[in-house]
Amino acid sequence: MSRFFFIKNKNINQNRLLHLKKNCTNSIDGTIFCKANKLNQNYSYLSFSHSKNDSNFFENEDFISIIDGTPHTQNILFGAKEFVNAFKKKSFKFFLNKLNGGFVGFIYDKKEKITYTFRDRFGLKPIYIYNKNGLLIVSSQADFIRQYLNDKIKINYQYLLRYAYCNYNAVYGREEIIYNDIQLQKLTSLYTIKNNQISKSIYWSQKKNTRTSNLTIYDYKKKIKHIFENMISNYVSINP
Repeated sequence: MSRFFFIKNKNINQNRLLHLKKNCTNSIDGTIFCKANKLNQNYSYLSFSHSKNDSNFFENEDFISIIDGTPHTQNILFGAKEFVNAFKKKSFKFFLNKLNGGFVGFIYDKKEKITYTFRDRFGLKPIYIYNKNGLLIVSSQADFIRQYLNDKIKINYQYLLRYAYCNYNAVYGREEIIYNDIQLQKLTSLYTIKNNQISKSIYWSQKKNTRTSNLTIYDYKKKIKHIFENMISNYVSINP
């Protein structure tokens, strides 16, 4: 488990940040290790994990990267350092494209002062962005943003009405959430945030007419028929 909160602004409220750190540490079950940096260069972060040596966190003089989730290919898990290495090799979209599992994260380029955020292809993990009045917040939890803003954020009643009338199908895949001014990053996307301007790109898409199986329609019908016959047979044997 990794949770993160990244903030970039000329005036970061240190008291609110410390209060958020305390609340998060107390509200998450189990032993929690929190990494936090001193305020410098107009950015700060909080990273929460159950492990003291968390591979989902990486920082050096050039980059910060925090991952929430289990990005993997086959049996190989990738940590934050591997994300930074792929980014430096200019093959980042290719790297994201081959990953499986639910994950979100960000990379902050300290020299270029650019933030890169990304989300897995099926949206199994959320990542939230607040970008208003020169204040940028990237977080794996929308409630972290609400707490930092000291509850001074309005409820999105249109979102609530849409959900109440049409359930989750009406809001799945949308960028809006229950709070105004906080957006949910689109699935299978990579955002580049520079000078509080967000550039959005998609790193993966399902190609049309792609064959995912060599089975024919007849084969599928035969398998489905066999499944139902077994179900009926088992039911009759249990309930003679």
